[in-house]
Amino acid sequence: MENEHIQITYELPSETLPLQTEKRIMDVLGLLMMKLGLNCRILSLFFCSVETMIQLNGTYRSQEKPTDLLSWLYQDVEAELITPDEPWGALVYCLELIRKQATESGWELEDELLRLTVHGLTHLLGYDHEDEADEAVMLAFEKDLLEQIGLTGVYES
Repeated sequence: MENEHIQITYELPSETLPLQTEKRIMDVLGLLMMKLGLNCRILSLFFCSVETMIQLNGTYRSQEKPTDLLSWLYQDVEAELITPDEPWGALVYCLELIRKQATESGWELEDELLRLTVHGLTHLLGYDHEDEADEAVMLAFEKDLLEQIGLTGVYES
């Protein structure tokens, strides 16, 4: 599935994903966004270094530590009010941390990237996990999306 509305960029040209992994992420995101009625929204995916992630996390979340994924909307308006040529949101990944998490969890890197992509998408849709009730709702929605792409069991202990 081609999706010209999803853009992938890298901070470090030496730290890129295999093309088939990029394609899988874009295909999955394109499919989910289409199912959610967001297929004309522009979404940026940015892969950065640990140092850049620490800086971004400090700036936007006041946490001076790295995280695997950050997400944000470019505009604080309802998605249906954004025209197709306006940026909708961004997902920022720290590939070094994600590789480590995948290894520690015994998962393929692509599965961990897809899990985090779905997690970021749910944040863009307004879900959060600041308290137990919100976390339960978000996790249920996330599991449903993961099931739709054939990725199950990643939240099982």
